[in-house]
Amino acid sequence: MKFFLDENISPRTVDTLSHVYKDHEFLSTTDLGIRGAPDEKLFPEIAEQGFHGIITQDKNQLARSGELRALYDNGIHWMGYKTVHGIGGLPWIAMLTGTLMSGLVLALQNWGDEPRCFKFHHAGRQAQQHFTAFEIDTQIWKPKPIRLH
Repeated sequence: MKFFLDENISPRTVDTLSHVYKDHEFLSTTDLGIRGAPDEKLFPEIAEQGFHGIITQDKNQLARSGELRALYDNGIHWMGYKTVHGIGGLPWIAMLTGTLMSGLVLALQNWGDEPRCFKFHHAGRQAQQHFTAFEIDTQIWKPKPIRLH
């Protein structure tokens, strides 16, 4: 599968993910030269380039019905996580990398034919990580939590 890393994700993350998930392709806005594009125009463009999912920190894409519909209509799965505040350096890098690595395992195991949304919740300095999956309710254009396998 091919994944697009939104402009709020460091392009250096591409190398890390590519080394672990060798059967998948990861590209960033820097790789494609598409920075600052409005999301509703970005989604058709990345779908046309064969991307299956977007990895982002922009949770507002799920709150805006126009953006959520653009994701769905273009067959793009959404994967997101929150920025970690109050921590830096190596612990910050380890937490974000761990969140993405383990979150992607769960997202790929629960991938559906219809676009889904996956929120990765970092555990901070706790021993567990939380993960939530959503289907898109096309009647009201809102994410609806689903039970995982």
